Amino acid sequence: MDCILHIGTAKTGTTILQNWLYRNRAQLGAQGVYLSERLGMTNNRLLPAYFRKELDDWARRERIATQAAKAAYFDGFLEGLSAEIAAASATHAQFAITSEHLQSRMTERDEVEALRDFLAGQFARVKVVCYFRNQFDIAVSLYSTALKISAVADFDAFLDQARPENPFFNHARIADLWSGVFGRENCDFRIYDRGSFLGGDIRRDFLAAIDPALDFAALDAEVGTANESISLLEAAAFRRINLAFPYWAEDNGGVDPVNLQAKRRFQRLDALKAGRQSPGRRREIEDRFRDANSDFFGRYFGCGNRFASAAEPPEAAGMVPVEEVARIVDQTLEAAFGLVAATLRDRDADALRDIASKIARGDGTSLEDALALMKLARRARPNGPHIARMVEEWSARLAGE
Repeated sequence: MDCILHIGTAKTGTTILQNWLYRNRAQLGAQGVYLSERLGMTNNRLLPAYFRKELDDWARRERIATQAAKAAYFDGFLEGLSAEIAAASATHAQFAITSEHLQSRMTERDEVEALRDFLAGQFARVKVVCYFRNQFDIAVSLYSTALKISAVADFDAFLDQARPENPFFNHARIADLWSGVFGRENCDFRIYDRGSFLGGDIRRDFLAAIDPALDFAALDAEVGTANESISLLEAAAFRRINLAFPYWAEDNGGVDPVNLQAKRRFQRLDALKAGRQSPGRRREIEDRFRDANSDFFGRYFGCGNRFASAAEPPEAAGMVPVEEVARIVDQTLEAAFGLVAATLRDRDADALRDIASKIARGDGTSLEDALALMKLARRARPNGPHIARMVEEWSARLAGE
């Protein structure tokens, strides 16, 4: 059995592709393509998490703070994966692995070599598939993703990271690393561009990378949007939220729920679905990468720099009517005040202090104390039916006493 190792890169349609692959897992299996159950679905994130030496954002989400904790989490991981591969090989010709984090997180050669050594012991052949995109478009799309997580930089500052010295954006370095470890003959490098895809569709294109004989027509072609970019106004709101309520909890306990709640509220506002993140710096970024991209295309595609001719799309013109501004302000403040109402206040601290003191003294707590705590829970989860029912029942019991 062969392995198809799809490593990204970031912002090249990986989420849509991964969702589509796993939606068609049974149909692909019938055509001899196996998708793992053990590596994480639909992004096979566990593989790069295991082989990356340093702890990263995955570990933080899982509240893994030490290498010992990571080792405990992955106890038996390779053995289980090996057993899955062995079982799949009896009925499948290809084992497809897909995660853009392979490219973005595994940047050290010895990490990639360790992955290669494991896979070489499992498969007859490993083929690395990687898509490459114009660096300016990567940065624009990546900024939306970063704001959905923890970014606080404005767009200009974020865009300054897009430089050839940054290995995340340097396609030649990425291609050199993976082809140097797996062999150039085992690497299928492709351009992320609709005009370059087979049939203008990245799903068809990737399916052909697995095996040109696979029947696309036998698969469910419907696929929803995924990981959509946020608008210019949403970006401003998300950046401010990240500054006010940092995404990562201070106690290293994962993600701050207030940050997530605030973003959910603001992303529901249709008034903020305006403007796009594109400040007119495309040519500047492309100029930065002219030499590196010319080298990349010349060595790996035998052509000139194909990322040098894109024109900057025209900016939307015209003034925003004051009535539209008023609607934006109204919806934004409604969401903001709703968030404030759901957070704890100074008098809530008094209630929590007094109840905690009773418990510490062994005085016992009353139904009134329980109701106070349940009301705080309702503030955090206003639509919780069980919480609402308890507040109603306990309020009625206290009123009847």
